[in-house]
Amino acid sequence: MPTLDIALDTWYSLNMVDERHSEEAAKMAPRDRKAKNQGSHWIRDARRLAIYNRDGFACCWCGVGLEDDAKLTLDHCKPYSYGGTTVSENLITACHKCNSSRGNRSLASFARSVAAYINHGLTARDILGHVRRCRARVLDVKWAREVISRRSSFSAALAYAAKEEMT
Repeated sequence: MPTLDIALDTWYSLNMVDERHSEEAAKMAPRDRKAKNQGSHWIRDARRLAIYNRDGFACCWCGVGLEDDAKLTLDHCKPYSYGGTTVSENLITACHKCNSSRGNRSLASFARSVAAYINHGLTARDILGHVRRCRARVLDVKWAREVISRRSSFSAALAYAAKEEMT
């Protein structure tokens, strides 16, 4: 029976960009979302809200949440520039600072950086475990659609949902 370390290493190797990146990935020209002119409209509001809800309206990396006035974004676990898709399992909630800082680094590399600069007692392994658990949770897109339909905008729905989450 494999140990936890071997199981986690296997999972990481299957679900993220290797530190060295493969030769094949290095040969591929990075994909450029800006060239497609998508801006922030690459995902529907209901799915974005459902992902924020799945992740507890907080950054999966550093833990800062809406109650801390964080600007939440979505981070691709396997970076878009390396062929990562926009499926929900590849997306996690990240604050703007963490998402901008990560770039296209691997999950393990960035988790080590976060653990070092935040110094909140969690290890990189703890952070990666949290990311894995968030990705595995089921999205409730139906709930998100209902919240958005009852509010006048995505922003109002986000404020309402976050307030409900804190109570």
